[in-house]
Amino acid sequence: MELDSKLAEKKVLQKLDELDGVQIQTINLSCNKIQTTDFISRMFRDGKFPQLRILLLNQNFITVVDLQNITTLLTLDVSQNPIKDFKLANTSSLKSLDAKEANITDQLFMKLLRETKARHLKLQQNKISNKGIDAVIKDQQLKKIINESLLSLDLKANPTELQSLLKIKNKYFSKEVKPLPQIGKPQSKPPSKPASRVQKANDINSLMNQMQTLQQEKNSSWPQALVGVLLGPDHILAKQAANYCNKGVCGALVMGIKCQPDIEEVCGQNFIRKCGTAYCKEIKVGNGLNCQQRCEAVLMTVQKMIDKQIEEK
Repeated sequence: MELDSKLAEKKVLQKLDELDGVQIQTINLSCNKIQTTDFISRMFRDGKFPQLRILLLNQNFITVVDLQNITTLLTLDVSQNPIKDFKLANTSSLKSLDAKEANITDQLFMKLLRETKARHLKLQQNKISNKGIDAVIKDQQLKKIINESLLSLDLKANPTELQSLLKIKNKYFSKEVKPLPQIGKPQSKPPSKPASRVQKANDINSLMNQMQTLQQEKNSSWPQALVGVLLGPDHILAKQAANYCNKGVCGALVMGIKCQPDIEEVCGQNFIRKCGTAYCKEIKVGNGLNCQQRCEAVLMTVQKMIDKQIEEK
């Protein structure tokens, strides 16, 4: 649902009230004269938009982004607003937040990390400095979020040379961290002719054999072996992978997404379709796939997507 631009807040509220009972997943309120978000939270609490997934509030006059307890929200865009504060408690479903050109200071950056579970943050053209990033790393909770939870962080045009998640990790976590391979950017030259189905099957089987060999030789967990095949056995993620099993979302799925964030949605959908759930403790042995089979399922999804992108070149 998209409203006309340059509407005053009262007019926006009136138009939203007219939609009572309509099942809406996307609300686009960009380029208006909105100063607060209180009315959106209130309408959600009143049950008017129970399926709200995407909320676009860019290019308004919002100073306080108060969207607490909107538990269905996946994507939020508040870019190009003069933001002074965020109140985003209990928005655990939020995956992507865009707040570029929004006056984000070091303090607001830290608060964002602390309050949201977003895995993708777009914070270009703000006021985030080296001092703020240092403060984040010194805070154990925020340090863990940077190192384990975030999948992407864009800090271009901020007063810091650490303008990406990779650069921050290179400085603070490991001097050997290398860029993750990106879908559509194969490391080697693609073949002149598309590989046959038999060849593709052989390639996937070869990768699975490599994963099994790594698991046995290093006596590692299966998620560690999965990372070893995708990024190399000495990659920093391989060390982290051992700590993900039996702690919530299956370690195989978490590591697959961390290795290839570009296919997060496809990987998650395929995994849930095969296993019935994304949560490790809910996958019962005998009724679902064991750890090795889950890692193989993730590996197969990643390889198929890479093959598809290469063929489209």
